[in-house]
Amino acid sequence: MKQEKIFLTAEQAIGLLSNEEDIHTFRSWTGILIGADWSRNELIRSFQSAGNEDIQIGGDQCKAMGHGLVLFTGNDPLFIEVDKEKLQKLEDELLGLN
Repeated sequence: MKQEKIFLTAEQAIGLLSNEEDIHTFRSWTGILIGADWSRNELIRSFQSAGNEDIQIGGDQCKAMGHGLVLFTGNDPLFIEVDKEKLQKLEDELLGLN
């Protein structure tokens, strides 16, 4: 069963980030996971310049890995580490589950 895509605004995405200076991310490149830290400010700038469908909540697998925020910056999506509880709360609100 395919999951419904849940698109986020830049403000919603920023609210999911930790207050740490560096935030862990990863990309899946030809089946290999490549991790890297991005600065919080760089992620915020990327969210603010993203299109309407470029930021979304990821699927179950990336959420289980703690990287449930997805930013499309080209061919390969960037999976971003967020607070799981904040993400679940926002997802529930957007789906009308609470």
